[in-house]
Amino acid sequence: MKFTELKLGGVFKIEAEPFIDDRGVFRRHFCEKEFSEHNIATKIQQANVSENKYIHTLRGFHYQAEPSGEGKTLSCLRGSIFDIVVDLRTKSPTYMQWISIELNPENRMSVHIPPGCANAFLTTAEDSLIHYYCSESYTPDAEKGVRFDDPAFDFIWPFEPLLISEKDLNIPDYKKYGVTSVSSGDRRMFETIHHCRICDSRQLNEVINLGNQPPANSLYNDLSTKPPLVPLRLLFCEECTTVQLGESVDPEYLFNDYLWVTGTSDMAKEHRNYFLDNALSRSNKACPTVVGIGSNDGTFLESFKNAGCQVLGIDPAKNIADEATENGIPTIAEFFNEDVANRVCSDQGKVDMVTARNVIPHVKEIHSVIKGMGILLDDDGIGVIEFHSGGLIMSGLHYDSIYHEHLFYFSLKTITSLLKRHSLHIFDLTTSPISGGSWVIYFSKDIRPKSSALIKAEHEEKISGLNNYETWLEFSKKVKKHSEELKQLILNQKTKVLAYGASARSSTLLNYCEIDFNHISSIIDKNPMKHGLLTPGTKIPIISFEKALDQINEETVILLLAWNLSNEVMTELRESNYTGKFIIPLPNMPKVVNQ
Repeated sequence: MKFTELKLGGVFKIEAEPFIDDRGVFRRHFCEKEFSEHNIATKIQQANVSENKYIHTLRGFHYQAEPSGEGKTLSCLRGSIFDIVVDLRTKSPTYMQWISIELNPENRMSVHIPPGCANAFLTTAEDSLIHYYCSESYTPDAEKGVRFDDPAFDFIWPFEPLLISEKDLNIPDYKKYGVTSVSSGDRRMFETIHHCRICDSRQLNEVINLGNQPPANSLYNDLSTKPPLVPLRLLFCEECTTVQLGESVDPEYLFNDYLWVTGTSDMAKEHRNYFLDNALSRSNKACPTVVGIGSNDGTFLESFKNAGCQVLGIDPAKNIADEATENGIPTIAEFFNEDVANRVCSDQGKVDMVTARNVIPHVKEIHSVIKGMGILLDDDGIGVIEFHSGGLIMSGLHYDSIYHEHLFYFSLKTITSLLKRHSLHIFDLTTSPISGGSWVIYFSKDIRPKSSALIKAEHEEKISGLNNYETWLEFSKKVKKHSEELKQLILNQKTKVLAYGASARSSTLLNYCEIDFNHISSIIDKNPMKHGLLTPGTKIPIISFEKALDQINEETVILLLAWNLSNEVMTELRESNYTGKFIIPLPNMPKVVNQ
């Protein structure tokens, strides 16, 4: 058996190591020696079975007070459950925090809950059968509970419970020990996945849990509603090896009023000419017709237009799409899918090139989007997709790129497999400096010879272990160590730190490392739409570059959250007479730069 201690000390995910042959499967369910090695009580006083006829039945939260505190080991032998464990140990560093885990016969996992923690589960399939080992006998006088919707915890369930006992429903509010409750999120704005978005497999293993975080671009002011909290978990599909988030936030919430504008980045504006030249050199047409999916403010399509190409943008953010249209880049304000593709084809025919820069990993309806790209392309046309390299995310510890907009973390293998499902074939690739390192892949409807660059990259990826679950678990361990070192580095500064870059990526980093307005005075950002707003979850005010110059002196320390633009930002600040230190959080371990 494989034991993984989770965020709450003493809570273990236990994975069976089955023996499989023609007769079926044999797996060990309990082993005194292995449990003892992980300091799990091996005394079993009771073994219980919970039979649940209906889907969305909720049981819990239940626990027993000392001296009758019990440890429990749960397995789901039939059906499936979503289980939450909450830490009620008042002296624990994770007091009142909780984790969730899915249990079903397919993943063959158990969860061990130590004394002092409570658990509840929601069935996500009919006829679910759950088995418990308990280290203590049931003691009615010691029985305690927490209500499933207690406002002190902000539990997030994937579905509303349909069946719950009167006893569990009437558990009073939890008596807190000097801990204030957190704001309540809207459970309807996201959903927890139980199948891989690519291959529909249920073999999803958790890589890392970054906690409950607000959607990254949910900037707000003092008068507006604070953003909700949503689990931020990275999962690995054992079947197709695609790495993806465990929750999908409503795209309407994420993208309808978007704040990221491509044109505010000098690096992006420099990269667009390189992107243009590479795309045109692989096209059969000197001036191809081009459709840009997720085209944002049209910065990249503008370069194609200036080269004599007919262009059309498609982007769901109406505020930015309208701005692009006003600036001469016709843009449809819709989420792209196969229906939109068919409509565009009816209006203007098939096109020579379809581009999607840093958008495919964000797409919930992924198969409809890829199918739509194929519909748009003429038979001899090419598609171009730019995406943050999964290999660089892993090797450079780019965990700040894990946020709710970013559903997928593709490798060359997994994006190649996705395209093949829709009869599209990669034939070449180039690199991009965007996001700290990205791939730009080129594909077509017909099978073309692979370039030497693509063959080399695929080989290097294979030997790196990028598509192995164990490699991602090592990444998870390094992320935890990194977050602790960065937090300590910030705490070691004599004064509050100033930061640069209120991007989506910065939100993940700040929230996971628990760096907030108590540590950072304000964040500089060039995007005027963000000025005067607060960062989600960490409540740090966002200010303009000009306003920041009035606050900077030789004692100022700047945390470079926009580390992927470090040369650009550091040069600009030095030219503005800033002589202080920079803290560069990534890639790899954080460091201080004096010059």
